[in-house]
Amino acid sequence: MRREQLCWDCKNACANACCWMRDCTPVPGWNAQVVARKKSDQGAYLGQSFFIKSCPNFVKDNQDKTPVNGNLSKTESSMQKILRSLERLAARREKILLKGTK
Repeated sequence: MRREQLCWDCKNACANACCWMRDCTPVPGWNAQVVARKKSDQGAYLGQSFFIKSCPNFVKDNQDKTPVNGNLSKTESSMQKILRSLERLAARREKILLKGTK
């Protein structure tokens, strides 16, 4: 079952004000659990990420997230873009880490 990330409701996530969203650097002082990232359709291991439980930089985004006329709201659409960016960053990070072990 997929758990929602705290970041998905944070104003700083889309404002480039978060080091985690910007460059995958953990936020000093956050409470986060390391989790394995897997591609759901194949079960292939993609590396590790974090499930963020609390963060000192969290600012609640009160924007309405309900679908409008069956479409995703702007916030949900933004979060999907952020998720794709994080997946690309995680893939890049894995390549760098793998190069360092050779």
